[in-house]
Amino acid sequence: MALLLPRSLFIHIPKTGGSWVREAVRSAGILTDEIAAIPTERMIRRGQLFHTTSKELHIQDRFRFAFVRHPLSFYQSYWAYRMVRGWDLTLDMDRKFQSDNFETFVRAALADAPGGLAARVYARYLGEDFSMLDFVGRMENLAEDLLRALSLAGETFDAEVIRATPEKNVSSRLSEWADRCRYSPQLRSDVCNAERAVIEHFGYGDDVMDVVPVAASPAQAISVP
Repeated sequence: MALLLPRSLFIHIPKTGGSWVREAVRSAGILTDEIAAIPTERMIRRGQLFHTTSKELHIQDRFRFAFVRHPLSFYQSYWAYRMVRGWDLTLDMDRKFQSDNFETFVRAALADAPGGLAARVYARYLGEDFSMLDFVGRMENLAEDLLRALSLAGETFDAEVIRATPEKNVSSRLSEWADRCRYSPQLRSDVCNAERAVIEHFGYGDDVMDVVPVAASPAQAISVP
C-alpha cells in the first residue's frame, strides 16, 4: 500500500527503507492512512498491495515521494531478506531467481533483466526515466532525505523524532548474510554496468559507499530544523 499523509503520498518501493519511513512519520505525529488500488485477486495473491504504485492510485493532489538505494545493496538486501524470510513462489521474481547462493541469484537476475533488476523495479514506481514523482530520496541518507521530502510537501512534524527512529529490516547487515552476499570484482562490475542508468541518474558511483553529496533532487536546498 501507499502511505497517505495530509499533504503528501509516500510510494513504497521494495527494499528501500519503506518500513522505517512508515514508523518514522507516524512517530513524528503525522496522521497517515494506508491506501491501495482497487485490489484484484492476483494482487492479493502476489502480495502487491503493500507496494502500490502512483500510477495505480491516480492521486495528483499530493506531493509524491519515494526512496531508492544503490543497486549493489539492492541485490544484497533482497537476497538476504529472502534467505531469512523464505522465497515467495507466488512472485515471478522469486520463482526465477531463487537460490541459496548470492552470485547465482544475481546472475539469474541479470540474465532476466540485462538492463538491471533495480532499474526494472524502480521504473515500475518512478517511470522509465525515474522522474514521475516529485521527490526521490536515497536510502543512504534516509532520515535527512525524508525530512527534506516532508518539508517540501509542507507537512508538520517533529524532526528530532524522525532522526531518532531506529533502523528496521537490516537482514543484509546481519553477520551471516553479510559474509554470504559479498561481491567478487567481476560480479560487482557486471551489476554496475547493467545498472548504469540508475547509478548515473541518482548520483551513485561503482561502490555502495560512493555517493555524490548532491542528490538528484531539488530538495537538497531545503533547510530542515
